Order: sequence, then structure tokens, then C-alpha cells
Amino acid sequence: MTNEEKTYRVACAECGKKFYARFALVDPSAEGEGEQTVHCGKCGKQIKITLPKKYMQPGDILKSRKLEDD
Repeated sequence: MTNEEKTYRVACAECGKKFYARFALVDPSAEGEGEQTVHCGKCGKQIKITLPKKYMQPGDILKSRKLEDD
């Protein structure tokens, strides 16, 4: 199994702030997209984002961190 990870820059649907979310490769042969729940790095609320299914995990994200305000 590989240790490949993908980092996404996410805009929160609740507060509008941006943060990073990182996901590990779970199933390299999976096709299509699905929704994954993440916690906003700014307001802490749960939001759903669209990801390729190969990065979809049964649990929450590996890590998220907030961005500095522009």
C-alpha cells in the first residue's frame, strides 16, 4: 500500500473562510466522486466536500489547518 496523500484547499460553506484538508489514498482503483465530512479549521463546524472516491475514508480527515486571513 502506498502512503500517497492529497491536500485540498477548502472554503467553508458556513463561515466562508479557507483552510487545508489532507486525505490519504484509500483505494487507488476507486472511480467517481463522493462527499466527505470535514471540520472547518476556522469555525469548527462540519461541512461536506466533494472528493474522488479513491481518497474517501470511513472516518474524518487526517489533518486540517487554518489559513492566515488575507
